[in-house]
Amino acid sequence: MADAIETMYQRQKFNELLFISDTCHAASMYAQINTPNVLATSSSLTHEESYSLQVDQNIGVYVNDRYAYYVSEFLKNKVKNLESNSTMNDFFKSCPTSKCLSTVGVRTDLYDKDINRVKVTDFFGSKRIFSTFDEEMTIDDEWFQ
Repeated sequence: MADAIETMYQRQKFNELLFISDTCHAASMYAQINTPNVLATSSSLTHEESYSLQVDQNIGVYVNDRYAYYVSEFLKNKVKNLESNSTMNDFFKSCPTSKCLSTVGVRTDLYDKDINRVKVTDFFGSKRIFSTFDEEMTIDDEWFQ
């Protein structure tokens, strides 16, 4: 994972990257990352399990994990539009140990900005700007290269 992220950075595929890992021992997924501008979080620390939440009795399997559930509830309820004031620190606190039953990991040492000031919408949100033109344009093989 660390090599893939470093390669993406070297090829200028991102300016800032939020890495989320939701699995048992999830923090181990970002432990080897040394790339600048990466903010990372996980559903559990390296020595911990991550837990499921909802079971479908008809098929007898869990269908949702605790971390995914509480994070999605946070996004649904607190980040309804691009004007949301929720910060990344708020996001990281959306699944406390009392709800997740594991400790959410957060890695900020590669990320220079203050997570108390970075908006969640910097990572979870988009605004699409479209421009129209009425000139005729020919798309040939050279255009695709």
